[in-house]
Amino acid sequence: MAANDNAELIRRGYKAFQDADLAAFDDILAEDCVWHVPGSGQLAGDKKGRQATVDYYGQLGQLTEGNLTLELHDVIANDDHTVGLHSTSAQRGGKSFKTTSVVVFHVRDGRISEAWEHPYDLYGQDEVFA
Repeated sequence: MAANDNAELIRRGYKAFQDADLAAFDDILAEDCVWHVPGSGQLAGDKKGRQATVDYYGQLGQLTEGNLTLELHDVIANDDHTVGLHSTSAQRGGKSFKTTSVVVFHVRDGRISEAWEHPYDLYGQDEVFA
């Protein structure tokens, strides 16, 4: 795919997440996608496959009781990789975090085939999702 198509795909993914539209999010993932989540919290680790990735995003919403917010700042793309830059904040169990994040996406055949999350405040995120 061309860079503009990849950027649009990722923007659709961010919108699906912001709208809590897991069906639309599911639609942009490759069946064999892998989503890498750093850290030591309960949600950390590699999510292998479309369903595991969608389930991960559903868990984020459930654990934060829907108060996780994400603000997209920019999407940068070429023909193979796309980068999303955003701010994230959440509260859970009297703890909270706010961080900027980068997600690096690999796109194959018009779908996300792999993604690597890179939050600036990984320790704060881990504390909330311990």
